[in-house]
Amino acid sequence: MVTKSGVYSSLHSNCHHQITYACINFKIFFPPPYERKIWHYGNANIEAIRSSLNNIDWDRLFTNTNVNKQVEIFNNCLTNVINNYIPNKTITIDDKDPPWLTSQIKNKINFKNDLYKKFLRNGRSHDDFYKIQEACNSVNQSIIESKNAYYNRLSRKLNNPKTSSKAYWSILKSFFCDKKIPVIPPLFINNEFITNFKAKADIFNNYFSNQCSLLINSSTLPNTNIFPQNHSFSSINIDENKILKLIRSLDINKSHGHDNISARMLKLCDNSIVKPLMLIFNNCLVEENFPIHWKKANITPIHKKR
Repeated sequence: MVTKSGVYSSLHSNCHHQITYACINFKIFFPPPYERKIWHYGNANIEAIRSSLNNIDWDRLFTNTNVNKQVEIFNNCLTNVINNYIPNKTITIDDKDPPWLTSQIKNKINFKNDLYKKFLRNGRSHDDFYKIQEACNSVNQSIIESKNAYYNRLSRKLNNPKTSSKAYWSILKSFFCDKKIPVIPPLFINNEFITNFKAKADIFNNYFSNQCSLLINSSTLPNTNIFPQNHSFSSINIDENKILKLIRSLDINKSHGHDNISARMLKLCDNSIVKPLMLIFNNCLVEENFPIHWKKANITPIHKKR
């Protein structure tokens, strides 16, 4: 962290105290660019989604399969239908870019740079110079419009009383700085500064997982038959109305799991996925096993919703 240090002589001839100095590296390391899938939920064909899922013969697909295979089939069918009837695209996210920088502006900037290179190759002709001026004006106008649209959108969110506290402070931070600054500073582990984002995440994951490790001792659990409980049950009753109620009560702002199926996707499907979930839940009770696909941790970035 200290890139340079030393001693300067005193600024006054009668003072014998020397000046010590140190240069500290405050460089901010941004995460590398990554890809994210954007879903345009507002343009989803909801009728086609529900009709396609209702036409699937779940009884035939789930025949002679265990609960893990059933969940895998359900995820594949649901993902296939969602991809067909919800417009989506994959974009590259770079945290170094300001939030108002769109792909259209990037294309205009690249076009302007190409014109400038052509201008140099052609001996700086007047015709190419006027083209560069037009391209620069177009880029500047697009940047102004994109900035205004971005900050107006943030202003409307701040003015909305329904905006959550988390979103409120996130918007304020975006006003204070144009770029995303990492919240977690470098970690000092084993006399070494850790700046890599994945390495820091692994350190936190290992630390918190170790807090939940079992304590090996001679203690044993008491016999539950000795202490009968009044509030207990021997079976679980599952019906379609309960499943539908759970689907409709999902919070669309929560992140999805590793299967990339978000809560908003499930709510769009509504009662069309009640039957396969009913079959899966009943099979869980028969096999006395929970699907391994639903136990996995969330290891992928969240969807950006529009």
